[in-house]
Amino acid sequence: MCQCQYEMLYNPPYYVLGQFSRFIRPGAKRIVCTSNSDDFIATAALNSDGKIAVVVLNLQDREKFMRVWLHSKFVKYQCPPNAIITFILQPV
Repeated sequence: MCQCQYEMLYNPPYYVLGQFSRFIRPGAKRIVCTSNSDDFIATAALNSDGKIAVVVLNLQDREKFMRVWLHSKFVKYQCPPNAIITFILQPV
């Protein structure tokens, strides 16, 4: 009989994929999203319910302030180091 022990390890791409699949739903359309900082990578999608999912990755090993803009309004957020953050925006 095998006395093997297995350990499951989740690497960062596992969590990134989970973040995308949880908030960017099937049928979503990718929309224009840019970052004016080399500290962040961002993308956005318009879900079929009309909500916009904005996914941002902080590439730095320290907290960084960021703003997510939609039209003339923004959300200011202090992003943890190396974190992936998702904002769900409801256009009005």
